Amino acid sequence: TLYALNNLDSSTPSVLWQDDGISGDSIIAPAIQSESGDTVYIGTADNKVIAIAGEDGAVLWEFPVGHSVWGQPTLAGDTLLITSLDKSVYALNAGSGEQQWQTTLGGALPSKPVVDGDLVYVSSFDGSLHALDLQTGEEAWFVEATDWIWGAPTVADGVVYFGDISGGIFAGDAASGDPLWQASADGAIQSSPLVYEGIVYIGSE
Repeated sequence: TLYALNNLDSSTPSVLWQDDGISGDSIIAPAIQSESGDTVYIGTADNKVIAIAGEDGAVLWEFPVGHSVWGQPTLAGDTLLITSLDKSVYALNAGSGEQQWQTTLGGALPSKPVVDGDLVYVSSFDGSLHALDLQTGEEAWFVEATDWIWGAPTVADGVVYFGDISGGIFAGDAASGDPLWQASADGAIQSSPLVYEGIVYIGSE
């Protein structure tokens, strides 16, 4: 079920609308709204991406993918970026749902794509972090970790940070992927790093 709430500034928000049949399976990833709030985008575990009118919940368009969507969609201007367990990254026109490009990588893609400048950064179960060109989907570079990369990467001040499920922690040049440093945690990392005042915070199991 997908719910839209209003009166969020009050102590008792109310349901504006709800849709009990928007997905035939779980909704794992958070929805994302357009800047205007007119459109809501959501990926589902029954292999589709849906654009919904924020005001009344009407379905504007649907786009099928080859497997579940676990990562939150990402908006970059008029482009909606989707990752799927079918190993593909999709770039769609956010208004129409028309596909702009599709790039298939070597493993399932469990987390949201991250956009910084002209690059899209994607974590993969193939054990690599991939950087794709935002306009074409062409792979600019990839860098290998030691195991599956589950959480989305974080980009800050020209550096991309990510961790893998073996506890590896990596920092690389965001433009080229060249390694800067590597560390390790005692447990698996499934979350995204947080960078604050020169310190990288990472949760592990």
